[in-house]
Amino acid sequence: MWLSFLIFPFTYTFLFLLGFFNFSLAFIFLFIGLNFWISIASKGFSWRNIFLLSLITLTTFFTHVFAFTFLLFFIAIHIITLFLNEITESRGKRKDAIVKFLKRAGIAFSGSFGGLFLFWLYYFARKSGPVYQYLER
Repeated sequence: MWLSFLIFPFTYTFLFLLGFFNFSLAFIFLFIGLNFWISIASKGFSWRNIFLLSLITLTTFFTHVFAFTFLLFFIAIHIITLFLNEITESRGKRKDAIVKFLKRAGIAFSGSFGGLFLFWLYYFARKSGPVYQYLER
């Protein structure tokens, strides 16, 4: 039991200070989010699923913004791919495919609204300037 405390000097490293561990944790939530989105896109949507999707996207946002944007990008690619498959398979029922596309896009937006709002606040609260100014001497 006491030997497990010997790990703490190794956890506080240069990579920890740069945020690499949060970046690594964010990819876990990215894959959890993708798995959850694909499962609810095939089964159906409910308020519980939208709430869980918003929790997953918020957790991904708070771990790392880069993985959050990739999660939203992959969800958008999945929605567009499903839409194109439905358009090519149902030639006479394109209106149904468009309605399903808009429903999926609305659910993805509502599930990720919290993270998108926080991302918007973060992006517009930053000062613009040269990249080298983030390090103070």
